[in-house]
Amino acid sequence: RKPMYVSCVSNFTNFLDLFRKTIRSLELGVPCIVLGRSHTVQHSYRWTELLVDLLQKEDIDAGMVTYLSCTLDDIKFITQSSRDSTGMLYSTCSRELAASIKAGYPNTIASTGGPNTLYTTEWTPAVQDAVRMSASIESSGQCTALRHCVVPSSVTSTDVEDLFSSVESIDKAEDALRDYKFDCIFENHAGSVTPAGQDDTYTKHGTKDVHYKVNTHMPENHIHEYWRKVVVDVTTDATTSDLTPEEKDDKLKDLAKWLNTNQPISLAVNAPRSQVFDIAKSLFEKSALVVYTVGSTDREKEAPPALTCQARPQEAEVFGEFPPRKDLRVFTKYPVIVPSSTPSYDTTYDKN
Repeated sequence: RKPMYVSCVSNFTNFLDLFRKTIRSLELGVPCIVLGRSHTVQHSYRWTELLVDLLQKEDIDAGMVTYLSCTLDDIKFITQSSRDSTGMLYSTCSRELAASIKAGYPNTIASTGGPNTLYTTEWTPAVQDAVRMSASIESSGQCTALRHCVVPSSVTSTDVEDLFSSVESIDKAEDALRDYKFDCIFENHAGSVTPAGQDDTYTKHGTKDVHYKVNTHMPENHIHEYWRKVVVDVTTDATTSDLTPEEKDDKLKDLAKWLNTNQPISLAVNAPRSQVFDIAKSLFEKSALVVYTVGSTDREKEAPPALTCQARPQEAEVFGEFPPRKDLRVFTKYPVIVPSSTPSYDTTYDKN
């Protein structure tokens, strides 16, 4: 069994990501090389240290686990020069990073993000709460954080500015955990660049570290995700009651085409309860995403508005992160579905 490389997600759930990749491989005797990530190097190191201690206590060869801390260029050099001696590299990362790694290491299995989208036919206070929470979850560090929102044509830039005025800021992750505040912003976090100085079509919020853009048409394809930065494209093109069935269907086709081209992980659909399942069914049939969540705008107690950030594999939900299908091999050897048997991605069979 060749040793595999494990690269965890760079957010608060890195421990869950490390467990599902590493433990399932160790169970079958696959040695694991845990790679440090620049944003979460201490988290992954401490987790690996705890794992090695547990292996020793359980009388399991601690040499089954190795921790490798180095730069991305060094990781590329090591993986490429050891290609014949090592197995797959299993990473959760941005599409840009996945493409860069796989270009030099074809046996890369990458779970990648995408521009998660919320669709709503009404702009109620509860829907606004869902948008705000989805956009700011873990300071936009969760893989299902909102990046794109389709709203009624009545919504203006002023409405979006007001929406984000109430988002909370927090200094560090420990404070968020202690206070049970998971939809906050790390002000001026250095996780990634912002649109400021690069894309002047975005508006910087007056008092918050938030950027947004309001348009009547879908965003351009392959928009930058701005990890750890709250950046939202708002499209004022949701279906309304005064449209004909044909006009409504055309709008949903436009959205489905954008979804299929850009392949977000998560789509949240909100409308009055009497309409929302027809809209969700139409989008489901026209697209090929992994996570669909349906909420309502008029029965908030029993069926509140859906958020994009609602992936719950701990409650038996099947989850996955697929790049656009036609470009899949640019980013990963196989699409990733969770939960799944990690070693199976690197397993071959022969007749004997």
